[in-house]
Amino acid sequence: MHFFAVLRDLPLSLLITSLALATNALPVTGTQLTPDNFADLTANGLWFIEYFSPYCGHCRHFEPTWKQLVEESATTAPTVHLAQVDCAVHGDLCTDKGINSYPTMRMYNNGDDLGRYTGYRELPDLHAFIKRHVDAVSPPPPPPPLPTPTPPRSNVNLDGEVLKLTSTSFASHLAEGPMFVKFFAPWCGHCKKLAPVWRQLAKHMRGQLNIAEVDCDDHGALCKAYDVKGYPTLVYITAGGARSDYNGGRKLEQLRAFAEKASSADVQPIEAEELDGLVDENEVLYLLIHSAADTNIVETVQRASTPLLGSPSVYTSDDPALLTRFAIPQTSTWALLALKDHDLTPTSLLPERAATGAAMEDKVRKWLLENRLPTTVELTQDTLVVIADHQRLVYYDTDTTDSHIKLTSTTSLFAAVEAAAAGKLSYKNSENAIERLARYLSNKLTSFETYVVTYPWRAAFLLVVFFVALFFGIKRLIADDIPSDYRKVERLD
Repeated sequence: MHFFAVLRDLPLSLLITSLALATNALPVTGTQLTPDNFADLTANGLWFIEYFSPYCGHCRHFEPTWKQLVEESATTAPTVHLAQVDCAVHGDLCTDKGINSYPTMRMYNNGDDLGRYTGYRELPDLHAFIKRHVDAVSPPPPPPPLPTPTPPRSNVNLDGEVLKLTSTSFASHLAEGPMFVKFFAPWCGHCKKLAPVWRQLAKHMRGQLNIAEVDCDDHGALCKAYDVKGYPTLVYITAGGARSDYNGGRKLEQLRAFAEKASSADVQPIEAEELDGLVDENEVLYLLIHSAADTNIVETVQRASTPLLGSPSVYTSDDPALLTRFAIPQTSTWALLALKDHDLTPTSLLPERAATGAAMEDKVRKWLLENRLPTTVELTQDTLVVIADHQRLVYYDTDTTDSHIKLTSTTSLFAAVEAAAAGKLSYKNSENAIERLARYLSNKLTSFETYVVTYPWRAAFLLVVFFVALFFGIKRLIADDIPSDYRKVERLD
């Protein structure tokens, strides 16, 4: 009775507020960040932050995984703070951080944005992502006594065979390291031709890189997720989920050269005297000249150059002599140069003042991608796919006057390129009619499957309407077949 007497004496507004807070309480999913505490809290240590909206279906589906990640990370990664930002409540904060989709997860270290998580939203992948950042910022342990040298051994592609990936095994294999993946269809003629070469590539890359393939007839949803529009599509995917389409030649030597370079892609420090030899060897290379005290720009360029996959190579040097050699002001802490055509005269230069602020990494990445090709490229069956999009498997061999394109005539060549880009030029297919029909039907079935999964109730309603219309249509046809003079008559007896 005493308890109810206390409740009776409490103000009504206090009771209502308490009940509201109790009903709206959310499960423990990490620290909740707001515009008031975001900068102060994230200024120290590693922070893995989920930007979400309670109205987002993907966010609600991901909530149990995030909750489990918070609980497990308290043991597996205690130095990492996991937090959330409710973008429905703090929209200005999310806009300020460049968030345009939900859920979005980003890693921060001492207030600096280390980048967005682009992998699968599965616990093994999330834990692997967190561990990589913990290892990157943790001080290295003291070196142990040197053991007896033993040959290095890799734990990838131990058998030298092509991995057969499925929707369920894809993420687990990706967590082991980067993969070079072929998305194909069994009926595709180009895929059949590439198959033996792909098996040879797996043997050559034994112990270095996983070579894999996905059958898009059996795993259409997975191919749809990777935006596969033509067969075969070759994609290099890093362990973090970043992808880069391979558009080079499909001979074994070319594929092997790409795979070896991509799997060992890194920013390489050099001395000033090494530069001349590297320019003679490489048709295109990048050179980052920086002060010895500025190591942040090296890390930024390393992350920004990931889509290049080692082509062109990126070199760094802190030799002051190079500042003088390339007439870079001594006040600059760094400059990025593009050297092409075996010439030491830079074709393009990205100075420090042109790439500053929060979007510096994006600016550097854009510049690297824009300057990756030589000044001139010989148009061959191998380089064509670098210059033109080959996903539709079409080509052009005539100009606007229906004459064969003359590569020796700039007027004919550029007029044809402009007309093709504008959709005013007739194209030819590299697939036969059966292959085009099969690809068309496959794309339609994939689109239908996606529509049914995305809008199940709408699809069910349309199906019911279809059968009702079919029923009445058949009934009407049967009625029209009955003679108009047919009548039921009474018996004469």
